[in-house]
Amino acid sequence: MLLVSAGSAIAQDTIVLRNNTRVVCTVTKIYPERIEYLNFGDSVKKQFYSYRKSDVLMLKYAGGKTDTFNNTAIIPDWGDTSASAKEKYVQGFEDGLARYKPTEERWAGVGAGFGTFLLPYGAIIVPIVYSVSKVPAKQIQDIKFVQNNQESYRKGYMDGATKRRRRAVWSAYGITTGTCAAALAGLFILVFY
Repeated sequence: MLLVSAGSAIAQDTIVLRNNTRVVCTVTKIYPERIEYLNFGDSVKKQFYSYRKSDVLMLKYAGGKTDTFNNTAIIPDWGDTSASAKEKYVQGFEDGLARYKPTEERWAGVGAGFGTFLLPYGAIIVPIVYSVSKVPAKQIQDIKFVQNNQESYRKGYMDGATKRRRRAVWSAYGITTGTCAAALAGLFILVFY
């Protein structure tokens, strides 16, 4: 009994999701669209769970092998093709996506949302500019980024921060534009109805 439990304690897989959540489990099968697993240590109920492959970034198997999913769009082609450089990039990307604070960008999106009613085609330039430009390294105040000197991590962090900034400016723009449109429609109904 002791040998069986010792073997199962070693044989643990880890599913790393795109939002950086880590699930310790035993992967049972990989389908074209999903990954099926058992919760780690669940040898009695054998309740199977699954994640869509589109939500999974990486699988780390008990033996040390890793499979990477959904990162072809985020891992650039640079000279160092070692696994550690790619892992540092992915770690930096995840940190940038989770930790970057896009306060200025949200206000820019709000201003552009209000501006849509003054300059209908001119105000949309603001979110577009934020979408195509990268976050400058000097603008990132996160201590984890500042203290890390690895180029692949810093590049990944900046790309993740840029993606978060893009989401923030467009969501603020959309919410503000929608709210203003609803307010104007309500005002129109009150005045003319």
